[in-house]
Amino acid sequence: SIGQVLLAEHKKTHEEVAIKRMEWASFDDANLHLNEAQKLRDLNHKNIMKYLKVFLNKYSTDTHFVCLCIEYCPGGDLQQFISSTCKKGKIAEKDILSYAEQIAAGLQYLHEHNIIHRDLKPQNILIAADGTLKIGDFGISRQLGTQSMANTQCGTIQYMSYEMLNMAPYDQATDMYSFGV
Repeated sequence: SIGQVLLAEHKKTHEEVAIKRMEWASFDDANLHLNEAQKLRDLNHKNIMKYLKVFLNKYSTDTHFVCLCIEYCPGGDLQQFISSTCKKGKIAEKDILSYAEQIAAGLQYLHEHNIIHRDLKPQNILIAADGTLKIGDFGISRQLGTQSMANTQCGTIQYMSYEMLNMAPYDQATDMYSFGV
């Protein structure tokens, strides 16, 4: 989901956290944002963004926000890392393999839980303080039943599978296509 991300300090642990603040004008908007929080809450994997808390915040009679408190990843996103590293030289092959393994492990965990991310791209993969990659931004992800397929076209067009582009039914394999791009 699109929103503003703020850096904050957790009151109890005094650790830095990220707060993703998403404005909503209707209950449908709020439900979309709360859907992201619900999916994150139930996930526990080292390569998936860690959910901490969700709360609603009202700044005025017209402005309401769903605030999602998540772990802070000071390394930025993978796209920023690739861009800055390529300007200095190239990324070591062993590092590329490690990154691919981490993303694949996170995707495997999601798919074992019948979740399709649907917007996997370098900007949605964050880098933790210890260098671990974390898949984030579950705003348009979808929980599938064991035998179901999705058919909504969503995500970033450059990373969409052919099935998604053609509005044909798709499953977790659509994430694997995005991963390969």
